[in-house]
Amino acid sequence: MTRHLCRLAVLALASLRLLAQDTDHEVKEDKPPKSKDQRIRFVWKKHPSLRFGDTFRMDFRFRSQMDWTEHDPNVDETPKLFELGRLRVGIEGTALRFLEYEASYELAETDFHWKDLYGNFRKWRRFQVRAGRFRIPFSMDQLTGPTNLDFIERSRIADRLAPNRDAGVLLHGSILAERSFKYQIGYFRHDGDNAADRFNVRTGKRVIAGRLTGRPFPSAPLFDSLTIGGAFTAGDVPEGLYGLRLRSVLASTLFPHYFVNGRRLRTGAEASWMPGPFSLKAEFIAVREQRKGQGLAGDDLPDLIERGWYASGAWVVTGQKKALGLDNGKHVPILRGWGALELAVRGEQIRFASDTHAGRPSRSTRAFNVLPQSDRVATFGVNWYMNQWAKFQVNFIREQIEDAFRAPIQGQGLYWTYKFRLQVSL
Repeated sequence: MTRHLCRLAVLALASLRLLAQDTDHEVKEDKPPKSKDQRIRFVWKKHPSLRFGDTFRMDFRFRSQMDWTEHDPNVDETPKLFELGRLRVGIEGTALRFLEYEASYELAETDFHWKDLYGNFRKWRRFQVRAGRFRIPFSMDQLTGPTNLDFIERSRIADRLAPNRDAGVLLHGSILAERSFKYQIGYFRHDGDNAADRFNVRTGKRVIAGRLTGRPFPSAPLFDSLTIGGAFTAGDVPEGLYGLRLRSVLASTLFPHYFVNGRRLRTGAEASWMPGPFSLKAEFIAVREQRKGQGLAGDDLPDLIERGWYASGAWVVTGQKKALGLDNGKHVPILRGWGALELAVRGEQIRFASDTHAGRPSRSTRAFNVLPQSDRVATFGVNWYMNQWAKFQVNFIREQIEDAFRAPIQGQGLYWTYKFRLQVSL
């Protein structure tokens, strides 16, 4: 298996180098016209773009992620060796200087093909309004774009506990500009894509969400990049098998949908610090779901409690400053202009249980005392930023499942996943 993985890595790296050369060539050919009289023009800097003076801009976006995956041990539910993780097209830009817009559609296999589809009114910096379909403001890791992640997979809490996208309206802006504090408060139709049931029907009724982030020490030389924040969501969930579900890295169900009825409340805290070529990130999320009238006799059951955390660190060994982005790379003698190289590690845990330990624990979806289930994951990664368009990632993922009875292979609690990703983003 090791020999097979090495062949895949060599093939992917060779393809990536050729792609980097091709995209560099395209950028040189598509220089913006120098004529000042020409108001409609085509520009290709980081993205292909159509512009009409200063009043209109439309950027054309394309994102592709190709994954090679091996699991040890193998299970029937694991994906194929090669998988097209993303094939997304879209447009984004501005109109009349105060209106931003974005529309993106996923062509690869997915549960929800429409991703972002919204407009943002930004006449005033402190009070902006966004309406349409977009990410609910909760979880730093979930709000990070897929092409900007330090790891191939999102953290377990961002993937299973954060709501992700839904239709709604959002008021947001900046306050205390010297400390870069930003607020977001929104009202959404449902509770997001991640909370969908087993038939991919969105659960939850109307949801209110809020998030506040900022830099407490903007003038401190070492801690000027430290950002902290907190967020919440609150909404009601109708009666039924609509509890949040825990799935493993292998996409196997570890904790199924439970019967719930009542309020679903999320709270979260986050921190990010990027001193020079280093970065440290951490996040904690807790979810409480009510189970009114869900007992076998119609009685109320103790709330379901889902919570988890992650902490990650990364080091750009080629010396670039993480806070400034690694897209363009830096010419260093050891890599001869091949871009930026980054090492990353992340530890995390997610746990599902009930808000009581009285009585005998059970796996029943109407249990008074729910038998807990947890997933501990350690990820070791290498990121290679070839240029502003191409990126190659390698992740080794170790996963330990607490209740092996509900594991992908019954009785087997430990799993390894080896994943390679070739990413192109225009």
